[in-house]
Amino acid sequence: MLYKRALYKADRIILYTRADYPHDNWWKQATVVFSDGSEVGLELKKTGEAQEYVFEEREIQWLQLERLIKGEEDGSPFPALVQIEVYGRESE
Repeated sequence: MLYKRALYKADRIILYTRADYPHDNWWKQATVVFSDGSEVGLELKKTGEAQEYVFEEREIQWLQLERLIKGEEDGSPFPALVQIEVYGRESE
């Protein structure tokens, strides 16, 4: 039996990073790679608050966060992603 993955139309993500400063560092850049082969570069802020990114709607099966670059001005080696939310709808 073949498993068919569902398709979704996504157009927004929200990231939360760990922000226990000065223990933590922070991610200043990241790239979202989508299953359709497209990518979106993100500029992140040094905050524990929600960071929202809206992009052109894509029909995808999955996405992943890649090429994370940590902030250089903090000496801590510990940046971390706490939560990622992906918003969209099932494709018809």
